Amino acid sequence: MKTLEEKKEILSELSSEEKKGIVKLAYSELLDVLVKDPDFTVRTEVAKVGRNEDLDILVDDKASVVLFEVLKHKRDKDLDVLVSNSNFLVRVEVAKIGRDKDLDILVKDVNRYVRLEVVRKGRPQDLQILKNDIDFEVRNEAAKRILLR
Repeated sequence: MKTLEEKKEILSELSSEEKKGIVKLAYSELLDVLVKDPDFTVRTEVAKVGRNEDLDILVDDKASVVLFEVLKHKRDKDLDVLVSNSNFLVRVEVAKIGRDKDLDILVKDVNRYVRLEVVRKGRPQDLQILKNDIDFEVRNEAAKRILLR
């Protein structure tokens, strides 16, 4: 049986494409190493596999493309972390999932695109708040949705 260091050495000699192929096969022992790979495209493939132990690590990844894959699994504990992510595109994706507790936070988000996504979810309490938004498009979209109900 190879040690972790030996496995790391073997993997370091592979191309990103070869590493992605390995991820798709979902070998647990290799995933334990690949989840920390410096190449974000490899970590993205690991996130697609969706092992809980990998998602627990990847939820703190700096690459938004990795986080988008983590979000596809819709785990509550990941949403609890990512609702306050510094990247507004990640928060938009959290809003699209639409958990009430996240929308309660995101209705007050500093970014207009996040608030627009909250409007699109159509919760009456959010529409009432956002019909008075400082941003014209958010305000207009909220008012339209109120009238269409």
